[in-house]
Amino acid sequence: MITPAAIRVKLPIISGKEIDTDHSESLYGAISAIAPAIHQQDQIAISPIFGERALGKRLRLSRKSYFFVQCDASQIPMVLPLAGKAVQLRNDHIRFGVPQLMMIRPAGTLFCRLFVMRNAIDEEKAVSNLRSKLLDLLGEESAHLDITPLRRRIVRIHGKKITGFGIRIAGLTDEQSVIVQSQPLSGRRKYGCGLFVPAGGKDDARD
Repeated sequence: MITPAAIRVKLPIISGKEIDTDHSESLYGAISAIAPAIHQQDQIAISPIFGERALGKRLRLSRKSYFFVQCDASQIPMVLPLAGKAVQLRNDHIRFGVPQLMMIRPAGTLFCRLFVMRNAIDEEKAVSNLRSKLLDLLGEESAHLDITPLRRRIVRIHGKKITGFGIRIAGLTDEQSVIVQSQPLSGRRKYGCGLFVPAGGKDDARD
């Protein structure tokens, strides 16, 4: 297996108190308005904003809150115009800080807040679809991986409700972990879907 060279550009949130937990569409819209080149790049992915904790349908922000844009090294200049910009996410106002590079770090267990795929309408189908994707990506070595579906979630995109599930994958080698985090395993990646991060930290949100 060849380890891909995807990079995560971290954007700290330097002002703002709360946002909606379902904020991915408004975040993508705000980003596209400032950096339209991102809209034209299919392989770029955008994480949800990681907050302190969720209170109902609201996510509380802290000084450590951020999101990241995942891209190739050649696409980093497209992200730089976001630095310092104030944006509105529905009725909430936040400001981005200075972009910082984050290399993808391996972890034996990964977490995805929202995994969506066509026809993956229940946990069993979601896991089956993901196993098929992992087989294509990692080969037969993926058979031993422990895939656990988590809570059902809904994201609203262009007025439609898209259903998905949180997912945890355990038993990964370092190389497998980096590949899974780097490659598209789910659709709607510009809307915060299908991005795997190391589990057990602040990013492993339970809102």
